Amino acid sequence: MEHYVYTAFRTFSPLHTELKGHVTTSFSQIKDTMPKIPFSGFDGTGEVIGIEHFKDADVTVALINCDGVISRHAELMASGLEYEYELRPHITLCRGGDSSDRYAHLVGATVNVGSEYIGFMTRT
Repeated sequence: MEHYVYTAFRTFSPLHTELKGHVTTSFSQIKDTMPKIPFSGFDGTGEVIGIEHFKDADVTVALINCDGVISRHAELMASGLEYEYELRPHITLCRGGDSSDRYAHLVGATVNVGSEYIGFMTRT
């Protein structure tokens, strides 16, 4: 069994309920010890800059531009956490096929980003 820790910000938009979710800032396997994770007080906004289908995961996502997410990711990587993918801040919209056309209207929308949280998971 492998154990993981992840950090993320909650996301929402009062105008677009599809943007209620999260944006992940780190995802690390827990080895012998886990680094200390100081919480971020970031609470801000981002903009949806595109809708894309991630084929490998078979999910349609809203790509977001948010300086707070990018800087928080850098802080977490410097603290010893990891992220096994290239950072492409996004909110998962749906699973199972490419639904990019269905969500194209979200491009340009403002999304609220904040309320950081830490989660744990196990892979067998």
